[in-house]
Amino acid sequence: MNGEAAVPAVALSGVSFGYEPGRRVIDDVDLAIPAGRFAALVGPNGGGKTTLLKLIAGLLRPWTGEVRVFGRPPEAMRGVVGYVPQHVALDPRFPMRVLDAVLMGRLHRAPRFGPYARQDIDAARAALDEAGLAAAARRSVAELSGGERQRVLVARALAGEPKLLLLDEPTAHVDMAAGARFHELLRRLRQRMTILLVSHDLAVVYRLVDEVICVGRRVAVHPTTELDGRTLQDLYGAGHSAVEHGHDLRRPAP
Repeated sequence: MNGEAAVPAVALSGVSFGYEPGRRVIDDVDLAIPAGRFAALVGPNGGGKTTLLKLIAGLLRPWTGEVRVFGRPPEAMRGVVGYVPQHVALDPRFPMRVLDAVLMGRLHRAPRFGPYARQDIDAARAALDEAGLAAAARRSVAELSGGERQRVLVARALAGEPKLLLLDEPTAHVDMAAGARFHELLRRLRQRMTILLVSHDLAVVYRLVDEVICVGRRVAVHPTTELDGRTLQDLYGAGHSAVEHGHDLRRPAP
């Protein structure tokens, strides 16, 4: 194993953070996610999943402890991290084309002044194609459906050619068909990058990811095979269980 592969994609050591003095959302978290892994953050609402994702993305700074992305501070690694938030405010009066929105993912690579280079446009179009939106490049983002807008955000993240992809509830507001297309996209992406997904869809988590990071009264990492009813009830409270089904999301549908 070479030195780069031995460095975790994400490492947190003694990390604590809160939004109000004296009230910590997460407390003394130690966590390591190896490069190339597909992991999911699960847990109750308000348990700190989105907060952890933002700390890893460098959008928040911990009160205590240390966050590292491929061995360096998140602020130094934003060029290799793609972040897809759950909610994005969009003013329909602002006429942005889909291609222009996706090109924003190239800002860290593009010239500071002047037009985008040819390679930036090519990367944005390739990301749109991978997200299934190549035909929508010249449409206004405001005209798109909720599922299409979410795929624009994914394409924007992919345009930056990330090594680490952070996704916060990416299918929370899309229909089942759009969700299935997105899961198929994740199956392809997991072959070339580390993925960290926040999701409440336990059926998808159970079949799609390598390991589960349970965020609640504590933060604990479990292989997906350990995601059983007892684990979920301890995390969410009474009334939750894992449901076995015959749909293998790791394999393309026939």
